This record gives sequence, C-alpha cells and structure tokens, in this order.
Amino acid sequence: MRVSRALQDRGVEIHFDSTVTSVARNDSGGVSVTTTDTDLRADEIVVATGRSVNTGDLGLETVGMPVGDFVAVDDHLTATGVDGKWLYAIGDTTGRALLSHVSQYHAGIVADVVASRARGAGADGPESTARDTVRLAQIIFTDPQVVEVGYTEAAARAAGFTVTTRNALYPGELAELSILRDGFDAEGKLVIDADRDTLLGATFVGPDVAELVQAATVAVVGEVPLSVLRHVVAPHPSLSQVWNPLLAAS
Repeated sequence: MRVSRALQDRGVEIHFDSTVTSVARNDSGGVSVTTTDTDLRADEIVVATGRSVNTGDLGLETVGMPVGDFVAVDDHLTATGVDGKWLYAIGDTTGRALLSHVSQYHAGIVADVVASRARGAGADGPESTARDTVRLAQIIFTDPQVVEVGYTEAAARAAGFTVTTRNALYPGELAELSILRDGFDAEGKLVIDADRDTLLGATFVGPDVAELVQAATVAVVGEVPLSVLRHVVAPHPSLSQVWNPLLAAS
C-alpha cells in the first residue's frame, strides 16, 4: 500500500481488480481503453507481459532434452536429464529464480562443482551446493523501495513452522531516523521461527531500504538466533538502525 500511495501522490491513477476488455487506436493517434470499471484515453499503452523460456535454440534436443523448457537441474546445477554429469545450467535457464544476481551466484557454484569433480573430490561440499530456495533476496526498486528475503509469514506457516512476527513503523518507533531524510516513512517486519528463535524472513518498505537486504539475508541464511542479532549494534545515524526496534527484547 505504501507504493500505491506514493504513486497516487504523484498523480498516478490506479485501478485495482479491473480487467481490460478492449483496446483500439483512435483517429487522433491515441489509444482508447475500455475496462470493466471505466473508459480511458491515452497516448500509448505499456503492457507488462512477464517473461518466457528462451531455450529453444540451444540444441537441447541433441542430448535428448525437451526444447523450449527450463533445464531441470539438481542442487549442484547439473542437468538431471543427461547421463554423465557433464551438462550444467545456471540462472534463468533453470527456472529456479529469474534474477540476475542468482545467475552470478549459480556461476560460482558451477565453477566449484566442475573444479571439485576434476580433482576427483566429488561435489557434496557446502561450497558446491546451491542454496537458492526460499532464502533469496528480492528488491523492487520503486519509491519507496520494497525488499524481501526468506519466508513470508503465510509461506512459513504453510511450511509447518511455528511462527511469531515483529513489526515496526518508522519514524514512529525510531524518531532519530527522521534526520536521514525529510518525511522518512517506512516499515519493517520479521518472520521468526519460534522454536529455534531464528529469522525465517524479513520485509522492509521505505526509502533506500535496499541497503538493508544483505544484512537480512546473512541472518536468514546463517540462521543466526535473535538473541545474537540483538547484540549487533547499528551505528548512529544510519539506516541500519531500523533493526533496533525489531530486535529489541520483548
């Protein structure tokens, strides 16, 4: 809601739960759009259609793999449909996570796997196993920014965790952050494994909060107990102080 409110403050009109029923180029060169709740006039239309698999011309059929599909891989990023463990896939071709930073991460994993197998050491070590499920960091570079890592509350409960959450609104719970930026307005949420007191996920919405995502990712991937995170002192004045009310002992 913070993102939609920011767009509306800038004059953007948002129609929720509305479906386009027709589009036509009008005589003036513009576009007429009819939706289930209104008629619109515009100069042009931008349509966000998502992404499709682009593996149709890689020659996968020559090794007996389906053409035009994601390449199924194991956690060593070895293609599962090819004998001999010689074919690897990374990034978007795997369908695991369509993010550029995941492609870079995968490249390092494959390099470790290939080097380890060349030494005859196998590929079962932690450096050679991709851990890109659930714990990925994602950023929406809107204004305000949205960052997320790990489980959402709903996903954590669905996965069978005993969940507690902590929420904070800023600057209401951390007034000193207002010195960073006029009108600083943000919020944060932690999803916690109540049985182990470890962080399962974190979400932040606000100005420049993308700078917080790596700290959250380290905490989630490292399964650092909150009792330890509480002693990670955030320097003043910095955006990292948004962690303080979230980690404070209840």
